[in-house]
Amino acid sequence: MPSAVNSQLSSSPVHHPDHCFGLVPALIRWTDDRRSKPLDIFTSIGGWKQLALLFQAGATDPERCLSFPLRWVETQEDGVIGPYRLRTALTRHSMPNRAIQLETGNAAFAYSGDGRTTPDSEALFRGDDLLFHECLTVEPDPVQPFYAAYGQLSDFPDRLGVRAMRLYHVDRPFSDSVSLIQQFSAMPVRPATGWLRLASGGG
Repeated sequence: MPSAVNSQLSSSPVHHPDHCFGLVPALIRWTDDRRSKPLDIFTSIGGWKQLALLFQAGATDPERCLSFPLRWVETQEDGVIGPYRLRTALTRHSMPNRAIQLETGNAAFAYSGDGRTTPDSEALFRGDDLLFHECLTVEPDPVQPFYAAYGQLSDFPDRLGVRAMRLYHVDRPFSDSVSLIQQFSAMPVRPATGWLRLASGGG
């Protein structure tokens, strides 16, 4: 449904293309599907500038080319987005990146963005119902000091009380490992598959 998404939150670095290149094609597709519902995009001032360059590269003027309005909302480190309470924490990455947590009622969801964990991000994840965390390698790689490894995350369910984890940004040799896939099957930590839908109500 082109109207099923109410907003996009961009808290991870939009300087990296794998974090944002899909935005313009998604907006064009929703226009083809005759979406009319406004879309809120939550990001930093620096993120706005980067996304403006992305629109330019994609030959898409958001003021003229879309069938629905975009509403730009500057993110704060902590605040409220619709029915969700927003909290963030810095991770260890080559450029500023904030892990985010959205909480409503008795449910909490977190997304790490890029980077290894920090004491602040681990505190953010504590007790979450679902955590999506980037995980590039099996064990920490000294050549990749700004990306997390499975060996650094596997104890989160026990140590932090995270109820379920899904790993993404997984390097191919890691994701193809039969032995690790077998381990995943018995744990609440496993590679992410399919789509996550966070609905805040309304069509």
